[in-house]
Amino acid sequence: ITGYHVERKERTSVRWQRQTRLSLAPNELMYRADDLLEELDYEFRVIAMNAAGLSPATKATPPTMCMTPPGKPGKPINPECKDTTRSTVSMKWEPPAKDGGSRIIGYVIEARKIDSEDWFKVHSKSTIRETQYVAENLTEGAALLFRVSAVNMIAIGDPEPVPGFVQVRDLTQPPEVFLDSSLKRMVKFNAGAPLRLVATIRGRPMPECRWEKEDSDLPNRSKTETEDNITQLVIPSCDRRDAGRFDLTVENAHGSVTVAIMVKVMDTPGAPENIEVK
Repeated sequence: ITGYHVERKERTSVRWQRQTRLSLAPNELMYRADDLLEELDYEFRVIAMNAAGLSPATKATPPTMCMTPPGKPGKPINPECKDTTRSTVSMKWEPPAKDGGSRIIGYVIEARKIDSEDWFKVHSKSTIRETQYVAENLTEGAALLFRVSAVNMIAIGDPEPVPGFVQVRDLTQPPEVFLDSSLKRMVKFNAGAPLRLVATIRGRPMPECRWEKEDSDLPNRSKTETEDNITQLVIPSCDRRDAGRFDLTVENAHGSVTVAIMVKVMDTPGAPENIEVK
């Protein structure tokens, strides 16, 4: 044996082509194929040679996809602290741009005190599947640094820090009310149609909401509801008695805000009266 040639073809092709430009030495019994296209399936075969000529080709290898070997994933994108209480910290982030060639199976969230070098996991599970997490049972008043790492089927990636340090404490915020632009001027409803006034509220702790009518009590058929940061007043079928000013007051321990919404209810005119024939 004076050497070997390696040939290749794409799985969907019938044409074999020479992979090795020069023949391999007789003792070269391994070969690394290059100049391949990623995500294509290739088959290979080997031909031996001696002074008399070339041997028949070996049986083709099974189709093999050319791909980058899996490795560790990239860093999570834009980790940030969204909220804190006296014992919890809420965080969110985005998946890494590169998964390392293997599916992302979760994330690891770690923390350390700013005067310590020791990192510790803030969750009991091995990984967190979602791209958000609430770290619980933290020490009130502690100043902590956080970082998030992505995990795939192969390895854990490099961590990405949450910017700055986070203090574990209740946030305070005076109440605020946000109205749709259509409610900042006279809002009109047709008689018999539902009357719905909706506002977005904000504050820490969450404010209490109170709906009132300027010159009378709210009608018995009205309903007020506050859920999450949305409050609304609904009258299933309004009439002209419901016209006027409605006041919304939101209040917590750090302040109070009142906004007014002017409502006009339009109805068809009543029948003419006192008709006389002269």
